[in-house]
Amino acid sequence: MKASCQDLAGKGIHTCCVCPGVTETEMLIERCKHVPGLLETLSGLSTYHRLLQPDELAELIEFCACHPLINGAMIHGNLGQVER
Repeated sequence: MKASCQDLAGKGIHTCCVCPGVTETEMLIERCKHVPGLLETLSGLSTYHRLLQPDELAELIEFCACHPLINGAMIHGNLGQVER
């Protein structure tokens, strides 16, 4: 991201990389329904013990798009990922 920031300097474009956590999507639910307890396990990978909601991720992306102050940043939108 820092390289992209430098490459685009002076062009009025800012960059930000959003690294999302496990997000509750239709595809995730469909893929997990055949493995009992998998959604609960995935929910436990955040400090809030829940999955990220798509609208939360969309709000974070919108924030990044609207704020050049964070130019070149990497933002971890994962509800505080638990490392195991």
